[in-house]
Amino acid sequence: MLDQARRPSVAVARPRPAPTVPTRRTAPAREAGTHRLEEVMAGRAPAPAAPEGDASDERDALDEPTTDGGIPADSGEEMAARSEGGDVGDFPERDESDVAVAAPAAGSGFVDGGRVGTIRWGDLPTAEGGLCPHAFTAGGMTGTTAWGPAGAKGNQNVGSIQSEVAAAFGGQAAAPPNPAQAWVQNATGTMQVTRSYTGVNSGNQGNGYFVTVAGAARINQHEVGHVNSTKGFHDADLKPLLDKILSYTQAQAGRGTGADQAAATAALRTTLGLPANWTTSKTAFATHDTAANKPGGTFDTADVASGTYVTDIGAGNVGGTAFAHRIKTPGEAAPA
Repeated sequence: MLDQARRPSVAVARPRPAPTVPTRRTAPAREAGTHRLEEVMAGRAPAPAAPEGDASDERDALDEPTTDGGIPADSGEEMAARSEGGDVGDFPERDESDVAVAAPAAGSGFVDGGRVGTIRWGDLPTAEGGLCPHAFTAGGMTGTTAWGPAGAKGNQNVGSIQSEVAAAFGGQAAAPPNPAQAWVQNATGTMQVTRSYTGVNSGNQGNGYFVTVAGAARINQHEVGHVNSTKGFHDADLKPLLDKILSYTQAQAGRGTGADQAAATAALRTTLGLPANWTTSKTAFATHDTAANKPGGTFDTADVASGTYVTDIGAGNVGGTAFAHRIKTPGEAAPA
């Protein structure tokens, strides 16, 4: 290339340098907090909430699939696993492991929280209020006291609704020839039901119990069944009213009309049957969910009668270790 600087107009031949190969520049390591564009854009996309697990090695890290099931309870607290060996003895004190359950998001609907923790089969439950679906091993009775509450459990009380916002109304005055209008304010007239469970892992429970892989899957499957049962009652008892209310929110097309705004609001209340239908729907849901999913309720009764419920075959050695209790499904061989 010629030198284009301001010089006398005499061309000077200069040796042309040999072409050089550009060297690859190594990108410097990015500092913490910096991101590529694609990472930034990906980070803006909402990520699905992940269930919390129990990180304690003592409780076996959560490694079983959340589609595994669980089991019920007895005498209003737990459901009995069938015992083929008579009394199963005393239960050790429980190693506490609290599980934080994420607060439900705003709005109507059913939230399947899945499995949010792990508990050792055979441990005593924490002193929680209310009635949560439980799975446990039965150990006979001493007088009128059950020996063996334990195992997987639901994390929310039966019949409970985790959040609700009563309908609030808005509207606009008449503008002849158009009548006054009324609607349900957005984000009101909502109910949300959340259900999740604490499951069990297979193997040595560290408390004298051994649970087979199939046994743990069946136990956790039972708890999934409780979640699905509650969702059925949500869909039958709550969702029809909630969907109707949603169709009359400001963001939707439904409206109440009348000569003035008060009359339009009254007409809309009548259309929705509020507040009576709100109370009726909640009562129906609580009644049905409690009857089916309480410890020893109709769901537990039917699951035990299925013939696939886990059983405690009593003491024996598994892999050279002695256990006081071995939990398995009826159809599998005894663990050895």
